[in-house]
Amino acid sequence: MAQEVHDLIDRNYTAKIAPGVSVVVKSPDATKYYAKGLANLEDATAIDSLTTFRMASVSKQFTAMAIYQLIAAGKIDFQTPVRSILPELPAATKDISVANFLNHSSGILDYENLIEAARKTQLTDFDVLEYIRSVDSLYFPPGSQFRYSNTAYCLLALIVERLTHKSYPDAIEDLIFKPLGIKGATVFPSVDISKRAFGYHPTDNNFLFADQSLTSSTKGDGGVYISAVDYNRWLDNRNPLFTPAYWNTLQKHKILVKDNIYYSLGWFVNYDTDGSCTVFHSGESTGFHNMVVFAPNTNKMISIFSNRDDFQIARLFDELASPNNAINALPRPLFHWLNQVYMNE
Repeated sequence: MAQEVHDLIDRNYTAKIAPGVSVVVKSPDATKYYAKGLANLEDATAIDSLTTFRMASVSKQFTAMAIYQLIAAGKIDFQTPVRSILPELPAATKDISVANFLNHSSGILDYENLIEAARKTQLTDFDVLEYIRSVDSLYFPPGSQFRYSNTAYCLLALIVERLTHKSYPDAIEDLIFKPLGIKGATVFPSVDISKRAFGYHPTDNNFLFADQSLTSSTKGDGGVYISAVDYNRWLDNRNPLFTPAYWNTLQKHKILVKDNIYYSLGWFVNYDTDGSCTVFHSGESTGFHNMVVFAPNTNKMISIFSNRDDFQIARLFDELASPNNAINALPRPLFHWLNQVYMNE
C-alpha cells in the first residue's frame, strides 16, 4: 500500500523542484506519512511531515471546537443570540443563534462582497464585524437554509475572544493545542510559524509566489497553520476532545447542505448505510489547497496539505480515498463539489 501511495503522489505531482504536498493515510493499524516538493522555492526547503501549512477553511473545525468547549463549560449555549455577545451587530441579526453560525444557517452577509475595491490592507476578524454592522440585512431568515459563510466563523472567533478574555490564538492554544500536546501549530499572523510552507500559484511554466491576500489575516475562518504530524494528533479517535457527547452534538445540530450531505461544528457530514458518519472538509486560499476526511468509528483518515492552489489535489484525493475505503457514496471529485458549495452554487 505504501508504494501505491508513493506512485499516486508521483503521478499527480511530477516535479520535485516545485511546491508540493504533505499526505497522511491512517488506518486502524498504521499511520503513514508522505511528502513531496518544496515548502519554500527561494531556499529549496523540502516539505516533510513537520512542515506547517495554512489550513484555510479546514481551520473552521478548530473554531467550532473552541465554541463547543465554551458551550460545554456553560458559558453559552447553542441558542444564545450572537447579538448578546456582539452587540455591534445590526438589528437584522437579532434572531441569529450560535448554532446558526456554527452550521452556516445564519443568513449573515458575505463579508468578501463588502470589501471596498480600493482596500490595500489585510482584514482582521474585527474588520469583518465592522463591515457587517454597517449593513442591516440578511440573505434569509436564520435557520431556514444552508449558505456557507466565512463571515460566521470570523465572528465566532470574536465570540471566543470575548468569552475567554484572550486573543483567539491564545484561546485556541489553551483550549486545543496544549491539551493535545500540539506544539508546532499556530494561528496567522504569528511572529513564529514553525517550519512554514509558503503558498504558490502555478503559471504556464512556473510558480508565482502567492502566499497572502486581503483576507489572509482573518483567523476564525481560516488562520490555523499546522503540520501533518500535529494534525494527525488532532484528527484521531483517541483525541480526548472528541467525546461521545461531541459526536452526538455534531449530529444533533447538523443542517442539510445538498446531496444527502450535512454540515455541523466545522465539518461536512456524510452517513454510510450502517448509520456511521464520515466527516470531511477542504481548505482553499491563496497559495494553498487542503483536503481531509475522517471516519471516527474506524479511525481511518486521509489528509492532503498542498502549498499550491491548483486543482491537482482533487484527483489525488479521490485516487487515495478509493482504495482506502475512507469515504462512501460521496460526490466525485469531492474537492470540486466542495468548491461549488463554498461558492454557494
